[in-house]
Amino acid sequence: MTTCSLAQGTIGGGGGLEEDDGVYVYRNAPVPLAFDRDVSSTLEIAEDLFLSGANRVLTELSFNYRSDYTQPRGMVVAVYAEGGPDSSGLFVPTVKLLEKTLDVRAGGGVGTVALAYNLANTIPDRVVVSVRFVDVPTGGTISLVAQATEPTIGETRPGYLERTGPGNADWALRPLTDNSGNQVNFLLGVKAAPIPEPTSIALGVFGLGLVFYVSRRRAG
Repeated sequence: MTTCSLAQGTIGGGGGLEEDDGVYVYRNAPVPLAFDRDVSSTLEIAEDLFLSGANRVLTELSFNYRSDYTQPRGMVVAVYAEGGPDSSGLFVPTVKLLEKTLDVRAGGGVGTVALAYNLANTIPDRVVVSVRFVDVPTGGTISLVAQATEPTIGETRPGYLERTGPGNADWALRPLTDNSGNQVNFLLGVKAAPIPEPTSIALGVFGLGLVFYVSRRRAG
């Protein structure tokens, strides 16, 4: 897992202050219609997201995919901070906040990254979520699923990003439309939980200190 220091925090491991599954801060969910578009690449493919609400402690990330093979650790999922527009106006990923590897299942389904509540998992308002397919067997097919529906929570820009090289700026914007030219979006979901108020954190620290003090007094 890759972590990088940021003023607003980094994506870290488990543990945490409390158990909280969070609520959706971005969601484009499946609807009862035929799938409009699949996107596949041996490169990293990504969607930039505007998160809704104020919850920013990441607890879950999910996406729909289709596959005709099984491959342990066959998908690499990453979350980046969005760096704003480059010289050509393209909004590219910058600092990588999270990287997780998931297994590929035959038939596809929903890939999910679940994280325990931890303030180290705090994310900014705008992020880029990417998926990369690795070790694809000869003749195997795998893809992300998109539909001609707008996100019901949060926002995203038209098209998707595809990595074109190893550098931070090596991304290109690709169109993402159905056969009729309608804009489609990847089926993605992001859940996040609230950041505690400073007073809540202070009370928690005070409570732990009091418990420690009492236990030392009893031991003495």
